[in-house]
Amino acid sequence: MTVRCLSFLFLSVSIIWIVCYDFLVRMFVFLSIIERAEDGMEPRIVNRPEMTVAGISTRTTNAQEATGDGLIPKLWGAYYQRKSSSEGTHGQEPSVTYGVYTDYENKADGWYTMLIGEEAGRGQEADQDSTIITIPSATYAVFTSKQGPVASVVPETWQQVWEWDEQHGKRAFTGDFERYDERSADPMNAIVEIYVAIKE
Repeated sequence: MTVRCLSFLFLSVSIIWIVCYDFLVRMFVFLSIIERAEDGMEPRIVNRPEMTVAGISTRTTNAQEATGDGLIPKLWGAYYQRKSSSEGTHGQEPSVTYGVYTDYENKADGWYTMLIGEEAGRGQEADQDSTIITIPSATYAVFTSKQGPVASVVPETWQQVWEWDEQHGKRAFTGDFERYDERSADPMNAIVEIYVAIKE
């Protein structure tokens, strides 16, 4: 009788432990999903029409940008120099700046064009030092950065984009862009949105 009681007790404890363990695992997964959503890992999905952006551009690769002698920081410097001297374009939303990534040669591994500028007005033509790019209408996954220095939060948000795409494989590479609005007026305390075109 004692042996049977001990066996029953052991079985009951084992079942309770298994149920508790399963509950804890499910809670951990649920909390992980919530945390990732709060950290911007789960983007919102939006549809946007075709958009034309006018500005200055360069051709580069992620490998080049990782060397510490990237072309994109220099392009930003040139853009703000043009803007401060009023040589830049003045588009439909002068207070909004776009950093556009397009003309991908081999998805994230090859050459691409980076353009910094504003949305072009209807019928606007490029001047001698400007480039105009049209981004096709698309469905986008939108990642919102944390608030902080642009030089930190933008790379961190792109890292989230790459990790998200490794899991989902949805990037279309038809044209992506960073959107800098009034929330990024202070570059040391900014919030930036990254729009990544995805397959429908």
